[in-house]
This record gives sequence, C-alpha cells and structure tokens, in this order.
Amino acid sequence: AAAAQKPGPVELGEFGQFTVMDTPWALKNGFGLGGRLGYFVTPRWELEADLSSSSLGVEAPRIGTGNKSYQTYAARVTYNLPVSGNEVLIGVGFGGETVDGGRDFSLSPALGYRWNLNNTVSLRFDGLVEYVENPADERFSFPTAPNATNKNAARSSNLELRAGLSFRLGGEGAPVAAPK
Repeated sequence: AAAAQKPGPVELGEFGQFTVMDTPWALKNGFGLGGRLGYFVTPRWELEADLSSSSLGVEAPRIGTGNKSYQTYAARVTYNLPVSGNEVLIGVGFGGETVDGGRDFSLSPALGYRWNLNNTVSLRFDGLVEYVENPADERFSFPTAPNATNKNAARSSNLELRAGLSFRLGGEGAPVAAPK
C-alpha cells in the first residue's frame, strides 16, 4: 500500500522528427526537433505532453518563398505494452498545430516502440497523425463553384515520424519486462 502512494517515474525525452505534410498545405516534407515530458500514473499508463517545431519549404501554389513554421503540441495518454523487455506504445492525444501563424485543434493518435537500453535510458520511436478538421488555412476552404470538388477541403492529416532518447527518472520505476 505504501508503494502505491509513491510518485511514479517521470519520462524526459528529445526527438528528431520527419513530417509528411498533407498535399493541400503546399509545404515540403521536412525535419524538425521536439521534446516530451511524461508521468507514469501506473507502471503501464502514462500521461504525456510533447511539442515539436519544423521549418518547411514552400511549394506551389502557396505564395511566397523561403520556409514556413510548423509546430505541434499535444497532451497524450499512452499505454505501455511490455514486449520482450521493451514496450509497444499505444496513445491518443489532443492539442494543436500551428502552420504559418494559423492555429488549429488536432487529434493525434500515436503508435510507438520503446527500446529499453536499461531501466533509465531508452531509444524511442513514434509515428503519429496530426488530424485537423476544418483547418484555418485558405487551402482547405470548400470550393465556391457548384461543380468544383476538393476531397481534402475539410480535413488535414499530417504524418509525423519521431526517433530519439528518453530518460525514465524517479519513482519506483516501471518494470521493463512483462510480469511473470
């Protein structure tokens, strides 16, 4: 009972990210950086917050040159499923994305893998989708012409692939192997 009252471990992490932008954004796919902070409420359930930032090149028909800023931020609930001393991560989150100054609410389901090097340090790989309904950017407006169609007018789904280091600190530590 006393162990159940102790605070759980905290996860600190950094990652590199490759973002595959939805075509209507007219932005090139590109790299960025980010970080995460997590708190284990049980050995398997974790509350996380993450943020990332990228600078992406412009493609036609977007007007202008140079790069545009792309940031994401999310709160997430993640289940850590033990697999051979490591963990498969299944999460769902919500937050937002900012593209060139416009902000949108996003849902972000995630799937990942934590490769535990020891009880503190791990390599972490995540894939997630930033799903936005009715983005604020003008490229997602419904066409005004009666016969015009834009299948992607109402939604955006950018794919983010992440890899980085994570550090599990404090608490009793979540077990890295499946219980026997």
